[in-house]
Amino acid sequence: MPYTEIPSNFGSGGKGLGPAGGTAHGEPTYVDLLAELQAAAPLYAEKQITHADLTAAATSEAVDFDSALPAGAVILGREITVTTPFSGGGASAATVDVGGTDTDAIVDGEDVFTGATTPKAGTSGINPNGFLGGQTLKATVTSDVNVGTLTAGDITVKVAYFVPQSE
Repeated sequence: MPYTEIPSNFGSGGKGLGPAGGTAHGEPTYVDLLAELQAAAPLYAEKQITHADLTAAATSEAVDFDSALPAGAVILGREITVTTPFSGGGASAATVDVGGTDTDAIVDGEDVFTGATTPKAGTSGINPNGFLGGQTLKATVTSDVNVGTLTAGDITVKVAYFVPQSE
């Protein structure tokens, strides 16, 4: 069948991204996910990070969220609120990455050194709306100095997700 035709059973069968039978990963189809998303309120994982949380004598440090995402969780979006930009210790830059086993899956290199102290979406990571179920999210703060020498900084990272209903 040519790729320009949509098979009559596309989205049926409950699993997979194409015709019935699904993929080896067993993810729901996008059609199924959209229907469930429209009927469900998103859930949130949130983590506040201050300069006091950063103690490493290294230019980056990962801070885990409090618990792993539920199995099957799909990332919908993210928001980073910079209450106080990171500074001190001679730093001239500070960024944050957010992800799971891939540390920059959701956000990649968002500036938390300068700028407005209003919520922002952050720079998209390599898989900002991926299936990250079962993973513990982490925010990795990176600076041009040892992060343990930063004397100010307070951000809150909020990640919206939903969990498709199992069959």
